[in-house]
Amino acid sequence: ARYALVLMVTWEWLRYWKRHQAWSAVVVDEAQRIIPQPVLGASLVDVASTIRKWNGILMAATNTLDPLREGIGAQLWDHTPVKALLKMETNHVQAFAPGLHMPSGVQRQWENLPERQVLLRTVDGDWAVVEAVVPPEEARLYRTRGG
Repeated sequence: ARYALVLMVTWEWLRYWKRHQAWSAVVVDEAQRIIPQPVLGASLVDVASTIRKWNGILMAATNTLDPLREGIGAQLWDHTPVKALLKMETNHVQAFAPGLHMPSGVQRQWENLPERQVLLRTVDGDWAVVEAVVPPEEARLYRTRGG
């Protein structure tokens, strides 16, 4: 019931912002738990394919690329024009890089990616490295397991 409520509210907000010709964003953390679930995973793909047409973006964070290999996860991957990849263990990079059709130089960059840098695949299929900069006064607002 709580997932149904979240989905209903999300769609209502998306419709509201579309009617007002404003941009919207939906942020999904722990997507690796949502994607394998039949109803939630399919709903996430629906949001991903619709929000682009409604002046919005979907940001789905997952700590593994495994759920994106097949089925609903592969559909989600296909509906996602911009992909941001963070540092991963080398064996994970080597397992997924061939399916991402990345040049060997880009794969090496991903394997050696420093903290606070993100490997970005753009809408045009180009690759770039961007740096995440969080001002110290904002960083104090967040607490993670590592710090």
